[in-house]
Amino acid sequence: MRTPVTLILSQVELMNDSKELPRTLRNRLTAVIRNVRKMQQLLNEILDFRKQEQGFLVPKVQHLDMHVFLREICRSFSEYAEARHTELRLESGEEPIELWFDPALIEKVVYNLLSNAFKFTPEGGRVTVALHKRATTVELIVTDTGIGIPADKQPYIFDRFYQVDHNRHHRGTGIGLSLAKGIVEAHGGVITLRSREGEGSEFRVSLLQGAAHFDMVSYTTGTESYQFSYEDKQEPVGEEDLPEELAPAIAGSISGEHPGILIVEDNAELLHTLEALFRPIYKVSLASTGEEGIVLAEKEQPDIILSDVMMPGISGVELCRRIKNNLSTAHIPVVLLTARVAIEHALEGFKTGADDYIIKPFHNKLLIARCNNLVNNRKALQAMFSRNTDMKTDMLAVNVLDQELLDRAVRLVEENLTNPQFDVVRFAELINMGRTTLFAKLKGIAGQTPNEFIMSIRLKKGVNLLRNHPELNVTDIAFRIGFNDAAYFVKCFRSTYGQTPLQYRKEQKKSGQDQ
Repeated sequence: MRTPVTLILSQVELMNDSKELPRTLRNRLTAVIRNVRKMQQLLNEILDFRKQEQGFLVPKVQHLDMHVFLREICRSFSEYAEARHTELRLESGEEPIELWFDPALIEKVVYNLLSNAFKFTPEGGRVTVALHKRATTVELIVTDTGIGIPADKQPYIFDRFYQVDHNRHHRGTGIGLSLAKGIVEAHGGVITLRSREGEGSEFRVSLLQGAAHFDMVSYTTGTESYQFSYEDKQEPVGEEDLPEELAPAIAGSISGEHPGILIVEDNAELLHTLEALFRPIYKVSLASTGEEGIVLAEKEQPDIILSDVMMPGISGVELCRRIKNNLSTAHIPVVLLTARVAIEHALEGFKTGADDYIIKPFHNKLLIARCNNLVNNRKALQAMFSRNTDMKTDMLAVNVLDQELLDRAVRLVEENLTNPQFDVVRFAELINMGRTTLFAKLKGIAGQTPNEFIMSIRLKKGVNLLRNHPELNVTDIAFRIGFNDAAYFVKCFRSTYGQTPLQYRKEQKKSGQDQ
C-alpha cells in the first residue's frame, strides 16, 4: 500500500516543481499533495490500529518532560488555529513534568484529540490543552467549545469504526479514538470523555507516574531526542504556503561534476520515477534486482547507492551487507528505501552498514537532500585530506576494509619514497590489485587517482621534513621524497598548499617563536 502512495506523491511533486507550471494548476497539485499526505496519515493509522488489534502495539518508553513535549505539539497547531480563527490555549505551567511514555504513540493520541477539537469547533471558538500533575498520575485534558456529542452517543465514542451521525461534514475512519484508547491503555492509563451537546467536549487522559507498570522490553536504550512527525500532518492553509522552487537549489548543492548514483528497485514504475527525480543532478544507473545491483556497483563504482529493502531474491539489506563487505565497493554510501517502519527493521539495515534509512512514502526533496549530504560530506573529507599536511587516513575510511587498504597504500608509498621510478604499475603490483581496480578504489575513498595519491603522500612527507629538519634545504628534501627536479617539487607544493616550501618553513618557524 505504501508503494503506490509513494508513486502518486513523487509524480505529483515532480510536476509541482516545474518552472513552467501555471499558478492555477500549481494550486490544484498542492491540493492533491495535501490529500495524498492525508492518505499516508490514514494508512499509518490503520497499520497502528491493526497492530493494536493483534496485540503487537508495545510502547517503547522514554523518560521525557511531558510539558516540553506537549508545548512542541501545540506549537505545530498554532498557525492552523490562527487560520481557522480559533483560540488555542496551553495551560501547563513552566515546571518540568517528567514521565515515562512512548513519544511516537502519545503524539498520535494528542494529535487525534487536537484534530477532532479543531474539526468540531466553529470559528471564534476555543481549544484548551491543560496538563496537571496529581499524586500518582499526570493528566492531559483537551477541551473545546465545539458542537459537543449527544449523550446517547457518548458510550460508543471509543468503539472501533463508530462515527457520530450528526458529524456529516467531518467524516473520518472511526478508528482514531479507538486507537487513542488502545495506546493510552497500553501505557496503563485511562481516557475519558465529558461532553454536552452544543457546548463542547472534554477528553481527559490520565497516565501513571513512574515505570513499574511497564515491562522491561518497553524501555528504549539511548538518550536521543524525539523527532516530531506532526509537521507533515498539518494542512496548508492558503496559497502563501505553496512550496517554493527548491529543485534548482538542491541541484546546485552537489559540488563538482555530476556524481553517479545506482538505483536498485524491483517496482518498475517507482524505479523510473526515481530515475526522473535524480537524472538532472546525477549520472543514473538502474537495476531491478539485488543481484544486478551488486554487479553494477562493482562495474560502475557509483558515488552512492539507493536501494529498496523488500525485493525478491537478494533483499536491500543483503545487498547492503555484500556491498560493505566487498573491498572494491565498501566505501560507497548505501541508502535503504523501505515501507517497513518498525525501528527493528531500521536497526537491521544500519547493522549491515547502511548510511541512511528512508521510509516510504518519502518527500522528493528530502530524499535528494539526504543523498546529496552523503555525497558532499565524502567530497569534503576527501578535499580536507588532500589539503591536510599529515598522514592521517581515518577521516576517509568508514569501515575496516577501507582503513586497512589505506594504511597499506600509505606504507607502500613511504617504503618507496626515495624511488622516483615508483609509479602506478609498481604500486598496483605491490598492493596486489589491478590498475583499474586500484584507480576506482582510491578515487572512491580518497578522491584521488593512484598518481595523485602517491604525490599527496610524497608532499605530506615533505611537509614533515620541512618542519622537523631545518638542516635540510629544499633540494635535499625534494630528492628524499622522490623528486628528480626541485623546481617541480616547489610547483607541486605551491599548487597543493598555496605557498612555496620556503614560505611554509618561515611561517612554521615564526609560529614556533610566537608560541
